Amino acid sequence: MRLYPSDYRDKRSEELIDTLMPASGRFPVREMWALVAGAFAAHALRARATRVPWWADGLHLGVFVLTVAQLAKAVNPLHQRPMWCVEAIILLVLIARGRGRLALPLSLVVFGVLPYGLTPWIRPGVIIAGLAVLAVWPGKGLAKRSWAWLLVPAFWWWLAPVGSFSLYSGLPWVPVRLGVEALLLVWAVWATMAARDARWALASAIYVWTSLALFQFGGGDLTWHSTRDFLYWGGSSLLVLVSVGMARRSKRVI
Repeated sequence: MRLYPSDYRDKRSEELIDTLMPASGRFPVREMWALVAGAFAAHALRARATRVPWWADGLHLGVFVLTVAQLAKAVNPLHQRPMWCVEAIILLVLIARGRGRLALPLSLVVFGVLPYGLTPWIRPGVIIAGLAVLAVWPGKGLAKRSWAWLLVPAFWWWLAPVGSFSLYSGLPWVPVRLGVEALLLVWAVWATMAARDARWALASAIYVWTSLALFQFGGGDLTWHSTRDFLYWGGSSLLVLVSVGMARRSKRVI
């Protein structure tokens, strides 16, 4: 029940408890699963109920995930000057809290001091372009992500990136990272179906296809790379396409 939004619990707490009452005397696995699924559906519908349009919210989420991935992959924060680490943390906080206009100039500072060549600028370029679009958007403001979203960078910094030769390394964090990414992409499909909204499809497409472009033009090449690389990127792209397809189908239903 704690997984549900607080306003949802206030209105329907008795209804949720009544759902479990017929199952007294046994562990209600089916009912518990239905309640957990309903909690995620409630959050998906709540996100859609905001005044932020789906494309702005999806772009906001996609930019945040890309920023986390870029800061985790491009450099080791332990090898950077302390001020850079502070700037990177502030950038993540600004993006998570929906302060796009403040995050845009700071992103130029954070990514500008890194020794990039032309090709590795694919992901930072998408991040900066996305922040620029959000900065000039005349809306009343982006959604403020929960402070719990700031746990995502800690997780991503702990797990090294997947791709290229990492799939052959045999390191234990590789299947964990693959499983987490697959779970999040499946959740994006499910949230799109539950809320009939395309924001999660857009966010997953930004993350996967920007990372694929970086892999393809940054030293990798799917035309000659291994079966594991092909399955990884093909499976991720397939989940994105399913999510996009469900978003288009949902719009027709509405």
